[in-house]
Amino acid sequence: MIKTIIVPAMGDRGDETRFATALAAARRFGAHIEFLHLRLAPDQAAALSAPTEVGIAISGAGAWDIIEEKNRRRASRAHKSFAEFCEHAALPLADRAPGPGPGSVSAAWRETIGEEIDGLIDAARLNDLLVIRSGPQTGAQRYGLSPDAAGAVLLRAGRPLLLAPARAPSSLGGTIVVAWKDAADSARAVTAAMPFLGRADRVVILNVEDDAASATGSVDALVERLRWHGLPVIGACIAAGRRSGIEAVVAQARALNADLLVMGGYGHGRMRELVFGGFTRHVLTKAELPVFLFH
Repeated sequence: MIKTIIVPAMGDRGDETRFATALAAARRFGAHIEFLHLRLAPDQAAALSAPTEVGIAISGAGAWDIIEEKNRRRASRAHKSFAEFCEHAALPLADRAPGPGPGSVSAAWRETIGEEIDGLIDAARLNDLLVIRSGPQTGAQRYGLSPDAAGAVLLRAGRPLLLAPARAPSSLGGTIVVAWKDAADSARAVTAAMPFLGRADRVVILNVEDDAASATGSVDALVERLRWHGLPVIGACIAAGRRSGIEAVVAQARALNADLLVMGGYGHGRMRELVFGGFTRHVLTKAELPVFLFH
């Protein structure tokens, strides 16, 4: 069951879609959303700021004041986005968990000082789901976490991530596509996604292989197991052809009108924490629909 959701309020252009994706998930479960703003300490902000961004060299007089003012403006933008979103969505504010019962969607604001990645990892570990967005990181085009930062959170948090797409979803989890490989990462992702799968109108287990026929047995076996859970599930194997694996998955998800993609976080060897496989990296940077990721 998903009852507590964390979403970073970053004061950037990705807030709107992150917030909307978190709300779509919360409505599915009657969950509480905590909007978390991590305000960087001055030394951390300085490390991330180029001299041209603060107008003078970092070591120059007044630099700390300029950096702190930039920090303050970012926090102010984030809180304004939070307040406007909650008002528009008629979200009630709540700082404490409700008593026994099904509960309903609620929201809270929390602001703390800390390093972005570590702060999100700490928050994610104490909650059921973390909603993020990964995208461009230059100037006014910042849309959320860098792919490397998102990957680090995915690897270290021990909790599932929900990637917000470019366009805010109106609903979440009606038709779910599971990108399946006969591997541990996929198996863990299916288990973690069971709260969503259990509420879906349709679940499609999708395997993409150069030789699609070779994967049929694994897909059929998973479909059979999930039917024991009472899920409305079917399986399909497709060949990628000239497309990449993720392009084939997304194209099929579109054809099925899916509003959620479930997949494991795939990487390679000893460089796993630094270099993801192309499948995961593509999803982190170019998510075209909400993606549920678990490593």
